Amino acid sequence: MAIKRYTADADTTIVNAYEPNLTTRGTGSNMGAADVMEIFSIYGRASTSSAETSRALVKFPVTDMSTDRTAGNLPASGSVSFYLRLFNAAHSKTVPKPYTLTIQMVSQSWQEGFGLDLENYQDVTLGAEGANWMSGSNTANVGATATLTALSKTAEQASTRTLIITDVEGNAVTFTIDISLTTSTATKIAFGNADSNAAQFATNIAAAVNAASTAGTLNITATASSATVALTMTSTSIAGNRVTDIAGTAITDSIITATSQWSASTPTVGYWTDINGILLAGGSYHTQSGGNVAGIVNTEIFTFKQDFTTGLEDLEIDVTPMVEQWMGAPYEADGTTSVYSNYGFGVHLSASYESFESGSLNSATKRYPGQLALDSEDTTGEQGVLYNPSGSTTSYYTKRFFARKSQFFFKRPVLEARWDDSKQDDRGEFFLSSSLAPAADNINTLYFYNYVRGRLTDLPELYLGTNEKKIFVSIFSGTLANDGPTGSSGAQQLALDDQTQGGVNSVNRFVVTGGIVSTGIYSASFAMTGAASITSYYDVWFTGSHRTVSANDITATQFFTGTIEPLTLDASQIKTRPTYYMNITNLKDKYRNDETARFNLYVRNKNWQPTIYTVANTDAPSTSIYSASYRVYRVIDAFDAIPYGTGSDKHTILSYDVSGNYFDFDMSLLDAGYEYAFKFAFYESDLDSWREQPYVFRFRVEDYEY
Repeated sequence: MAIKRYTADADTTIVNAYEPNLTTRGTGSNMGAADVMEIFSIYGRASTSSAETSRALVKFPVTDMSTDRTAGNLPASGSVSFYLRLFNAAHSKTVPKPYTLTIQMVSQSWQEGFGLDLENYQDVTLGAEGANWMSGSNTANVGATATLTALSKTAEQASTRTLIITDVEGNAVTFTIDISLTTSTATKIAFGNADSNAAQFATNIAAAVNAASTAGTLNITATASSATVALTMTSTSIAGNRVTDIAGTAITDSIITATSQWSASTPTVGYWTDINGILLAGGSYHTQSGGNVAGIVNTEIFTFKQDFTTGLEDLEIDVTPMVEQWMGAPYEADGTTSVYSNYGFGVHLSASYESFESGSLNSATKRYPGQLALDSEDTTGEQGVLYNPSGSTTSYYTKRFFARKSQFFFKRPVLEARWDDSKQDDRGEFFLSSSLAPAADNINTLYFYNYVRGRLTDLPELYLGTNEKKIFVSIFSGTLANDGPTGSSGAQQLALDDQTQGGVNSVNRFVVTGGIVSTGIYSASFAMTGAASITSYYDVWFTGSHRTVSANDITATQFFTGTIEPLTLDASQIKTRPTYYMNITNLKDKYRNDETARFNLYVRNKNWQPTIYTVANTDAPSTSIYSASYRVYRVIDAFDAIPYGTGSDKHTILSYDVSGNYFDFDMSLLDAGYEYAFKFAFYESDLDSWREQPYVFRFRVEDYEY
């Protein structure tokens, strides 16, 4: 089993795009429950230089991955690669091309949320759970505030004057001062008891605002203290709120003073910020320009990119360094552990494809790309627009990927772990060294599997040592009866290996130094000239003095003795391309989706012509294919659930041993309730390519409750 997939545990889209009215931006919108994520950039839609952007955030259960690594179900750092995979979601709108997507590490926590609307951006967080363009979580939301001062005026001065208040949603109420009333309403400010009484006037103003709030015509609450009225938006957002100033004849005629127009309190934890606390928009990410992470030294910041030509491609990119940092793996030459908290990936158009925005500042403050201008610095009148002087004046609209709540099992975002777990055990086809083969092909690898009570178990450190953990192998010729190894005189001198290929050295050419492969599995590699007249050799695995060559030496602890039947290489006078018959000998009709099954292959050359003696006395021998790979497809639509993994990771390469080829497969990788099929491809060295075999092996995956 060399593939594990971890489905995203949170994803969302954040935007600063305009709502259909092309006036209000959807910066407070959340799309965490949508079944797709959207990435785009739109330039010049609302005005000749307007900029709109959408980005995706996606996070994975790294804690589960660490648990799997501790349990031995995921290889150690350096032996596994992690791929971020997002799958294209077809839609009816225009698809941008060509473009480049950037993948960065998000630098602060965020909430997925429950919004669904990717069109009108009406699922505004408003203090509810969920990330948006301005903040990562609702812990930061604050309501904008304004302050009014009621002046001491006579009834004649105040009568029929108006006070116009607008909330962040655009609701506006015009309050009229009524000198006949002593109790305020949702549209009138009582003044019958406030003649020349500023404190009472303030109380009546607050009462009118609260009445409108109760009536649902204004999302604002008010309190009065002496002659001061404090107004607070019930809708929360980032500083400024961008709402219309308080107005009316009561203001222009100096009946009421707008002591302070709408502004927000100092932002609290939850807004997107850099490491210095400077407000950002569009998410916060670890970037080179953002500096070092406080308290963590010798960290490297990784950024990945993928080019899209047609715009319809899936995203598939190796993000191993980021994942290993989340898991705490050392990534520095001096061994320092670089650790970042797992806040997931940010996926967005590269800066040169997101909309151009040079900005205009009233102060000398310098901003790096992505930094948010505050009210005192922003002269554009729009918050949430990214400073991007290297951006594009071309629109890239719109790329969509399936989200984790998609109904399509194989289209959900995954972090895919891939590694080569194949074992090439040459015991069944052990070749003596030949001048026909290059040095590397004269190397044979043997394995020793230590099963204790049915489980693979490491040999005790008492024998191997806590540090070196070395195991040794000597090769012996057989007795006259060929039923076991001879004494020390039968030990075979082995060919001197390149140390990168085998374990034989000039100090002692009678002993191979082996090593541990994984729990309970040991291997040793070497070349052996031998004698073709000897039909059996015996590999003796031991520890103790590595200069000991006698299989019966009491100074050594012997663990295992195996049998080798050597083969010789022969040249041919014709060029051949073998064709094969194959079968999965232990294939079942159906499997549970919670099991990992081992599949054993029987392969033989179709042109095999046994002797009469062979037919009468033995089963047909299985041929080991040295380079074989599998794929899995869904039968109903031929969808490639697991494509061939014949690249650098070799994650679908088959193992082989004395019984033939085999592989393990985790059924949880497949969607239960469907029929699937295995196909196999063999590598043909003379063509330098893989050739798929014609055989199909079908099986069904059912829910574990069947």
